[in-house]
Amino acid sequence: MKNCENVVKTKTEKKKIVLFGLNGRGGTLHYCSRLANALSKLASVYVVLPSYSDKSLFEKDIYILSIYAPPNIVKTATATCSFQHRKLMRKIKDIKPDYAIFLDDHPWYAYYSKKLTCKFGFVINDPRFHSGDISFFEKIVTRAFHNI
Repeated sequence: MKNCENVVKTKTEKKKIVLFGLNGRGGTLHYCSRLANALSKLASVYVVLPSYSDKSLFEKDIYILSIYAPPNIVKTATATCSFQHRKLMRKIKDIKPDYAIFLDDHPWYAYYSKKLTCKFGFVINDPRFHSGDISFFEKIVTRAFHNI
């Protein structure tokens, strides 16, 4: 009987999903919030966002994991401390997510994807750059990321 109760309990528990939205602004943030809001009806949703992001776009039942990041990728790559990323990964391990979804391409996703123990995937809205939208440094970082 005890085994049967465990099976039923497992089936009724909500899945846990972590969304990584380190772009944190513009259309990608709106996409992240809409996806998170829709998924929150079916699962417990945790969203990793940079500190400068507008969190008002997210429903109240969504857990926001904020990480310090300047709104410029060059400054982010040079100014962020790896300690905060290790701390974030410890929080995520404590959550024990079933799935993780990376919603853009960011240099720190290479580190995160190596540390995750759950199933994960990537959603890349613009796999090719828009002309004038990206700096030379960002092209190098993004190309390296795509080669992982």
